[in-house]
Amino acid sequence: MLGLRNFGTNIGLITLILKYRGDFEDIPRGLFVSAEDLGNGFALADILPENSKRLIADPHIIYAEGDKLLSYQQENAASGYSYYCKGNSELTGEGVVIGIIDGAVDLSHPVFSDVDIEYYGESENASTTHGTAVAGIAAQLAPKAKLICAGINETGDSFAKASDIMRALALTRQLASGRPLVLNISYGTNDGSHTGESLLEEYIDSLAQNELTAIVAAAGNLGDKARHFRGVSNGAPIIAEIGVTVPDFSLGIWKNFSDDFVFMLAAPNNETYTLSRTSGRFYFHGSIFSYKGTPTPYSINDETFLLFENAEKGIWRAEMYPQNLATDGRADMWLSANAFTAPEDDTTATLPAYARRVISAAAYNAAEDSAAVFSGRGFAADGLIKPDIAAPGVNIYTAATNNGFAAFSGTSFAAPFVSSACAALMEWGIAKGNDPFLYGERLKAYLQKGASRLPNVKYPDTKWGYGSLCLEKTLELLEREARI
Repeated sequence: MLGLRNFGTNIGLITLILKYRGDFEDIPRGLFVSAEDLGNGFALADILPENSKRLIADPHIIYAEGDKLLSYQQENAASGYSYYCKGNSELTGEGVVIGIIDGAVDLSHPVFSDVDIEYYGESENASTTHGTAVAGIAAQLAPKAKLICAGINETGDSFAKASDIMRALALTRQLASGRPLVLNISYGTNDGSHTGESLLEEYIDSLAQNELTAIVAAAGNLGDKARHFRGVSNGAPIIAEIGVTVPDFSLGIWKNFSDDFVFMLAAPNNETYTLSRTSGRFYFHGSIFSYKGTPTPYSINDETFLLFENAEKGIWRAEMYPQNLATDGRADMWLSANAFTAPEDDTTATLPAYARRVISAAAYNAAEDSAAVFSGRGFAADGLIKPDIAAPGVNIYTAATNNGFAAFSGTSFAAPFVSSACAALMEWGIAKGNDPFLYGERLKAYLQKGASRLPNVKYPDTKWGYGSLCLEKTLELLEREARI
């Protein structure tokens, strides 16, 4: 089914991400149980799987995708501090809203005592260490910004749905009431083409084009996790070995639609299974659901998605045998868990960091001036330059729950450094009237040009993007141009 992974008809309601034309109210109400308009031509619909074909066939629907599961981007950390090139700027983010799309925030923490902060979620009493830490960094670096925290995770679990993130983005945009807005997303997923073409990323890009808006997304922590494999056939088979220690996982395989392959799986005992060209569930050393995708209106590539449940542990092989190649037969594979035995380290950032109009934040160790080994790397699978910039993300000492402080590592914590710098620059440009157009791609461009760069690195770089965040140099560029 176009754009959807239908795992069967006995799973209850599913959530679809919709892109539509015309008025939202024109979509027939009887096709879904409930729906929510997100604005900009996007909506969410809860629907019975058997009704999804009828909904997709409605002329108001441009495209539809199933929901995705994302997780926050946190690593283990030792105690320590980390700073960035802020200089002597007196900018504090005043007049700017920073939207924290994350877990629930402990508003009683002393780091927020002098900060204008609000939390919106199912429970105002809930809090998570992750959400509190991310908001705490923004509060420390942009203390006069208005913080609007949209809680999408109140249980301490590290996962959130794409639909939850989209709802939180729409809510925060509404609450900003036309003020300069920076949206911070510290969640990511490995499920997708890594070209910025999912409907989640399309929606984020549409928000990034709104007036007075900048969006920052963490690049993810899969740089050293061996979750990406790249093979080029040139007429020969592509063989990817996977060391399976976690029995429940997914494998996404992306290739050019014009290239034909026969797909086979080999279990740890070398028994093989040839995949059908249609979607469905089968049993082969565990339960496996296979989804066969087709090109979308936004991509010439297709996906083969495999969901493993209770897979036998050991070395599996995903094998692709060329039948009719129109190109060199390149294929990219991404895992949700486990590891390839011969991985490709690049193109390991997570979605939505590949969205074209977001500012994608990698992490570096400021104490050593080195890229963080865990930080997700670019470039995008189609060559788009990502990440955009690197920020401190190792041993960041900030707010934790129970009124405490702790050190955190991960691109989750690099992202609010970038968001805070965006707030400071938007204060200078928009709130203070020095540059009313300092948002979106213009803001990203100045951050990139003002970044600090190491002499032995060729930029843009898959680990660093255009360099490490430097508010001081970026502001000097802007002030110099303003005087011309």
